[in-house]
Amino acid sequence: MWTGTQAIRLNPGDPDVRVLRAGVYTDKGQLDEAIREYETALSFDPINDPAWMDLGIVYYLAGRPQDAAEILKQNLDQRPDRVAAWAVLAAARQAELGSTTQAEEAAAEVLRLNPFFSAEDLAAPYAQPDLRKRLTAGLQRGGGCRNLLGRPDYLP
Repeated sequence: MWTGTQAIRLNPGDPDVRVLRAGVYTDKGQLDEAIREYETALSFDPINDPAWMDLGIVYYLAGRPQDAAEILKQNLDQRPDRVAAWAVLAAARQAELGSTTQAEEAAAEVLRLNPFFSAEDLAAPYAQPDLRKRLTAGLQRGGGCRNLLGRPDYLP
């Protein structure tokens, strides 16, 4: 599996290579390594949008909901249209403090931006089944991804 080692040797300060490598680590379930790569990418490029977004999700998956909430909120300050960020923020706030009100506010923003948002769709790219399951369950607990088939305004 490609790990980007040669690309990093050639250009150790390339944030895009670091983001790609972090994705590989995430796919392998090596979340601490993924976090380190995303943080490194952001040290080289503090406005790297994919790194902000993905780091927030990986923080959440790694059991660090407070860190996830902080980084996702910072990302949303710059890009308030990020539906996935709102969804994971809802899950993180629910897990972080049991903060139902803040989770509900974030979930409402998800549904405002995309009434058909699906937890399964967001989690689908993750190669590790346990990560997909953890993300899907957290999103559903956070309220950002209600069972759309149970909504009266949704027709399949």
